[in-house]
Amino acid sequence: MANISIANVSKSYGKVAVIHGIDLEIGDGEFVVLVGQSGCGKSTLLRMIAGLEDITSGTISIDGKVINNVAPKDRDIAMVFQNYALYPHMTVAENMGFSLRLRNENKQVIDAAVAKAGNILGLGEYLDRFPRQLSGGQRQRVAMGRAIVRDPEIFLFDEPLSNLDAKLRVNMRTEVKELHLALGATSVFVTHDQIEAMTMADKIIVMDNGHVAQVGSPLEIYDHPVSKFVATFIGSPPMNILQATAGDHDSGTTLQFGDGQSSSIDRKLPPGSQVLFGLRPDGITIAKSETGIKGLVRVIEPTGPESQVVLEVGKTQVYAAMRDRPDIKIGDQVPLNFSSSEYHLFDCQTERAL
Repeated sequence: MANISIANVSKSYGKVAVIHGIDLEIGDGEFVVLVGQSGCGKSTLLRMIAGLEDITSGTISIDGKVINNVAPKDRDIAMVFQNYALYPHMTVAENMGFSLRLRNENKQVIDAAVAKAGNILGLGEYLDRFPRQLSGGQRQRVAMGRAIVRDPEIFLFDEPLSNLDAKLRVNMRTEVKELHLALGATSVFVTHDQIEAMTMADKIIVMDNGHVAQVGSPLEIYDHPVSKFVATFIGSPPMNILQATAGDHDSGTTLQFGDGQSSSIDRKLPPGSQVLFGLRPDGITIAKSETGIKGLVRVIEPTGPESQVVLEVGKTQVYAAMRDRPDIKIGDQVPLNFSSSEYHLFDCQTERAL
């Protein structure tokens, strides 16, 4: 068992607070992704779990045992770093088995563990090579192999794919997830890439300025964001946000936008209230009629399976992801449509979901 409990944990550097009283529960065997913008505190939190950063206040426990003062080597945790951290003068096998040699394990145990990890990661034929003779993806596999041979209860990944090219990152996402399923250990993965978070996680923890903004499964967070920040951070292209004023309507509300346009929704709001109206790009289509919101086409980006269209609605830039290859051109003024179940509303002041 390897449950991680984080209770009211804070971190400060002098008078500068970077983590603000976080409470989290990470279950045994879960693959959890910490995601957020650069500087939000996700790597600092990971390093506190690993014991590489001191905790200013609060407690971190593994299986009910507080580990605040437990040395990193005694936490049964293995960490994979962004920069691989391989010894250039050691072979792949020597790099992978280094931690076991530090434990004074005998050669047979080390060789067996290295061989097993090498087979899992497809590195069997590279064990005698040096890091300089490997590609970036192979070096990252060696770094993961070094973690595997320790047979830890918990794996920590600190943006391990950020140095790889786009195609290799896609392949490595699959490999890391398959590795987790094969080993069954609790895994905590840090990234600023929300696509990595969506495709890999059992549970996503969205962080913002040292706070936890939302916790949930990828689709829960995508479909039900609790704030404007989460709504615009998770999803690519991001959710469109239009400021509007609510007006009365027989069966719902008419939203009046800043450029004089309006649209009706099937939800009652207090007349005169100011709201933020959110639409996912994949929830927008070109309308058949001339009613509803209109947008000026600025950019059309065909990607093959869909066309990403950038429009102007008043002074706001709106993204649409359309699969039907619409017959439009730059400069067209086109009516837009959206499903009544695919919009989001946020309070103008608090930016929390309504």
